[in-house]
Order: sequence, then C-alpha cells, then structure tokens
Amino acid sequence: MRYSLNLKQRLSGRHYACAEAIDYTGKKVLNIGCGNGTFEYLAANKAKEIVGIDIKYEDILQAKEEYAKFKNVNFVEFNLLEKDLPENSADVVTMFDVIEHLPKDSEPEILKKIYKILKENG
Repeated sequence: MRYSLNLKQRLSGRHYACAEAIDYTGKKVLNIGCGNGTFEYLAANKAKEIVGIDIKYEDILQAKEEYAKFKNVNFVEFNLLEKDLPENSADVVTMFDVIEHLPKDSEPEILKKIYKILKENG
C-alpha cells in the first residue's frame, strides 16, 4: 500500500513538532524506522547527511523513488536487531513510532545500540 504524498495526511502535529525541535543543521542523522521517508523530506535541507533505515523493503523502495532528488539522503533496508551500525557514526538518532512495534523485551537492546551509534554529545 502506498502512502499519500500529502505530508499533512502522513504526519500528525507531533511529528512536525519533533522535526522542528531537533537541531540537525549540518549534522549526520540516522532515522530508525524511516518508513517511506517523510522525516527525511523534512530534514533534508538542513542535515549534512541522513540515513533512513527500515525493515520494510517496500517502504525503502518508495522512499528512494520519492526522494531521489536529495543527494544527502540514503535509504537502507536494515534490521538493527540483527546487525550493528558503526559506533560513533551519527550526531542525531531519531526513531518515530517504532518502539511500540519492537519485539517484546528488545527495547533495552535497541537503546544500547543507539547509544553506541551516537557520537559524543549526540
């Protein structure tokens, strides 16, 4: 199922508020559970680089198709529960509407991995 291309239909007010509250100007951002790339769309003009990861291949394909114009954005099919990302590799890590979809009792593992991925002062 394809999502609406209308951002107001895809995001609630809290998504906009979170995207606006994060200082990602000139920073490397990792978005866990990127879905079809809406946050990346909002942040692409400010962030130095954004990597959106998701376990859903279809969402990754849609995001790549819709946001190919952003050269600083990359979408990758990736399961953080199964693989690790490089330590100290992101200034900002976001995770919108993901934690409630994680397997039971896996939350501490994911949070530990995020802590390792974040650069100092991230």
